[in-house]
Amino acid sequence: MDTLFVMLGFMAESESSIAKISGDPGDEELARDWSLSVEDLIEVARCRSPYPKLHFAVQLCWLRRHGVFLDPFLVPIKIVNHIHLQIGLDLV
Repeated sequence: MDTLFVMLGFMAESESSIAKISGDPGDEELARDWSLSVEDLIEVARCRSPYPKLHFAVQLCWLRRHGVFLDPFLVPIKIVNHIHLQIGLDLV
């Protein structure tokens, strides 16, 4: 089955400074790499509107795990919905 992606954000100036997600994560990876702590949720809540909240949360999870920024254009819908549930947004 093909992975559904959601486009987020703008292209980074340097292609070498970003990474890409290759497909849907498994349930264990989703829980380990894409779950927000209470402290994370406090920081995400500082964003004023839904899109910046989602973008910040996705980048925070990716940067913590991989040490580089994520290509914000292609994020699997499974990850987006997992984060949406955590930050109180409607599912995509």
